[in-house]
Amino acid sequence: PQCVQGREAPPCCFNRHRLLLSFNEQDTARGGTVECAKCSAAGRPHSLRILDVLAPEVFLSYNWGSEREGAGGRKEYSTQREVAALKARMEAALGLLAWFDVNGGMGAGQDVKAAVEDGIRKSTVVVVFLSDAYVNSDNCKREFALAARMSKFIIPVLVHDAGPTRLGPSSGWTGPGPADPEWWRHALSRCSDPTHPDTSEPL
Repeated sequence: PQCVQGREAPPCCFNRHRLLLSFNEQDTARGGTVECAKCSAAGRPHSLRILDVLAPEVFLSYNWGSEREGAGGRKEYSTQREVAALKARMEAALGLLAWFDVNGGMGAGQDVKAAVEDGIRKSTVVVVFLSDAYVNSDNCKREFALAARMSKFIIPVLVHDAGPTRLGPSSGWTGPGPADPEWWRHALSRCSDPTHPDTSEPL
């Protein structure tokens, strides 16, 4: 807020619990923003992105999954719906803030690449929702490579299959589960190009 930048005393204070309640995928109208009461009263710009006030502890990296028609004829995506539900439960139960790419993670008109880099940089943990579609998505490979380069804690989650995507016949992980110590090698066998999409360096 400008009151903080101008070192006014006391600056505007925000309630973390209320910010977390505002920052959820149902909050489509506000788009992940909060008002600074002090700046508003002074006639200054007062709308702020919640991610500029709170740093997300968790970044959720996933491929949207298989497309389907939801309620009211709206498009839904299988993996995105599961990740959104997990995000809501995690934030409600643990009080964590999670970066999610829709309805909160990015604002209207914001550069996608810059928003993703900012979200990963601020986070402590990156949850990777692994699927056959994930390992063939250029955006997902960028996110994984950046998380690894920044030495983030990476938690893999194997996604169940819900049908085809534009990247292939499966939206889920069709390889072995974690009981197999070599389960991760399935990603290499399914990835058509295991290199960074921008630098061509091996992943």
